Amino acid sequence: MVFGVVALASGVVLYLNRGNAPKEDYDDGEDVDFDDLAGQ
Repeated sequence: MVFGVVALASGVVLYLNRGNAPKEDYDDGEDVDFDDLAGQ
């Protein structure tokens, strides 16, 4: 029960942080992640 509440709260926080982040910065972060995956 407690774990579910914590997981839900964490998911909401991450979603809000993603929504508030500048679009360019968020896209750059995603691009870096994809490049790292392609390099491995």
